[in-house]
Amino acid sequence: GKTGILNGLVPRVDGEIVFMTDANTMHHRQSLRKLVCHFADPSVGGVAGHVKHILRGSVHYEEAIYRSFEARQKWLESMLHSTISAFGGFYTIRKSLFRSIPANAYSNDDVLIPMHVVRLGYRMIFEPKAISEEETSEGARTEFHRRVRIGAGNFQAFFWLSDFLNPFRGWPAFCYVSHKVTRWFSPVFMVLGYICCTALALIAPEPVIYRAFSIAGLTTVVAALAYRIIPSRLLRLLFYFFSMNTALLIGGLRFVMGIRSAAWSRTTRG
Repeated sequence: GKTGILNGLVPRVDGEIVFMTDANTMHHRQSLRKLVCHFADPSVGGVAGHVKHILRGSVHYEEAIYRSFEARQKWLESMLHSTISAFGGFYTIRKSLFRSIPANAYSNDDVLIPMHVVRLGYRMIFEPKAISEEETSEGARTEFHRRVRIGAGNFQAFFWLSDFLNPFRGWPAFCYVSHKVTRWFSPVFMVLGYICCTALALIAPEPVIYRAFSIAGLTTVVAALAYRIIPSRLLRLLFYFFSMNTALLIGGLRFVMGIRSAAWSRTTRG
């Protein structure tokens, strides 16, 4: 798996800066120069670039919106102190800051490696002008399976990064909780919220508002499922939102049941 390759090859690198990339990621000219120039600042331990998706496949519109939002978050986090993750196919770190990833790490090196840079007291910044491109997944089903895999790795990373739940870590703790933890647990919050609203709608003395929330939630799910019948970008976004959170929840369950191997099958692209 990727974890074993990183653990085996990075210590053999002769240079001071290690560049992490994927085989399907195509980099713009001068993008590497825009990444490494930040290492002139001794407080910077790593730099993440921006990976844009080539608009192909049935979920390209939704993926483009998600990537744009994610890139904006990373940039704002860099303004505060450090971004707490990188796009997996395009980031650099100082070799001296690399530590072996746990052998059973599952699709989460782009979180674990940057967070360890921050853990050592350095900044991990995002450079939006350093751009690379990769093709999106071919369809919603393929993307769903990829998100399940990522979800399992996310919950695994949560326990390995528990020290960042300490508010005394300052801005990195704030960015980690607000960006990652709340997102990883959002499907759990949604399920629990709907169960609570439904229960209160049945037993509360004045259940009108709880019934309204329950009906609104059910209506939203039905609307999302209707996107194939009614051609609407709003319905497509709703479907994407619910399907990706469902994948994240399934990934969490897969983690609870036990990840047997860090190896995974490549997602088919273009």
